[in-house]
Amino acid sequence: MIRVGVLMTALVCAAVLVAGSVRAQEATATQVTAPNAPENIPAAGEEDNGLILDDMEAEPERHWHDVADKNMIDMVRDDQTVREGEASGRWEPDTAARYIFNQWIPHDWTGYGILAMWIHSQAATGATMMIILASDNEATEQTDFYRHILKIDWEGWRDLRLTPRSFQPAYQPVGWQKIDTIRLCFEGGFAEYVPGTVLHFDDIRLLPEQQDTEQQVIFDSDVDWGAMGMKGGLLGCVLDPTGTGQRVARWEDTLMQTYVWNACVPEDWSSYAYLNMWVYAEHPDDLGEFLVALASENPESEGEDRYQTKLPLDWEGWKLFSLPLAEMQVVRQPLGTDHIQALKFYTAPYCKQGLGTTLLFGDMWLSTQPAEAAGDDAAGD
Repeated sequence: MIRVGVLMTALVCAAVLVAGSVRAQEATATQVTAPNAPENIPAAGEEDNGLILDDMEAEPERHWHDVADKNMIDMVRDDQTVREGEASGRWEPDTAARYIFNQWIPHDWTGYGILAMWIHSQAATGATMMIILASDNEATEQTDFYRHILKIDWEGWRDLRLTPRSFQPAYQPVGWQKIDTIRLCFEGGFAEYVPGTVLHFDDIRLLPEQQDTEQQVIFDSDVDWGAMGMKGGLLGCVLDPTGTGQRVARWEDTLMQTYVWNACVPEDWSSYAYLNMWVYAEHPDDLGEFLVALASENPESEGEDRYQTKLPLDWEGWKLFSLPLAEMQVVRQPLGTDHIQALKFYTAPYCKQGLGTTLLFGDMWLSTQPAEAAGDDAAGD
């Protein structure tokens, strides 16, 4: 879970609402480091009920194939760079296919909430890989799938944990109860290959997600940044400027790009009272405002149905916001907090336009109680 230096999207109505009252959180990049968001994912070594998809101990070249069926040896067994067991699978797209898949997997993922895998990167090349879960729907004409965007920005082993919210649905995939193939690709879509990228995979498995009735993560920016969209594509991924090493989503310019969103949030928010989020502002925009909107479209209503909170863009650095759902303004006839289709962020046309700033989005989660920021002594936590 990302532990950013103080993270994420919007500002609270001039402050963070805590324990029913508004309390200013004067948080700058040098003063506050964000604590971890709620951790619903078991740590490495704590899972007992995992289902192995591919441990790479056998011959991975028999399981992983080129999508174009060119009979290339794409994933090879490697006993030198190993995380679990005696071997890993080495993929070097410089000499192999850049789009491979494995269909020899369990196809019903019902009951599992986490796709976990160890990935070793020989170098932080900055390449962008897509992890695709094909889940074809016979009622549609095209292939339906889920897509996760992964930036190869690290060196060494990384324990990657992905939940359904980490994947964007393309077309109308059936669901985790029908996963046809796992695909890894450096071509097409948002993928971008960089020569010299060499990856090793080990211990690809499914894990049950640990449920927490008090809070629910809806955006773990370290892995979910690719779920944040804007007109024409996705928000970029950058490292937290406070030096935690975690990844955050970057809204480059609130003046020129006035609308971004996350459509990979859970639908039912009715068990929770607060939307919590960390937002970083590159510099204050004292003339501008920022809207947080929960889309809840009602087919019987004309126009956009939503719950919203309008906030000033008046801070610098990281800041934590804890927004009471019950105090959000109701616009038109939303279906309810148990029918949330997307989390949206606007500067225009719903807010006053200022001079613009750059925002970074960190972790977001729902909770029954308001979140509290770590104190000034939390830097480096």
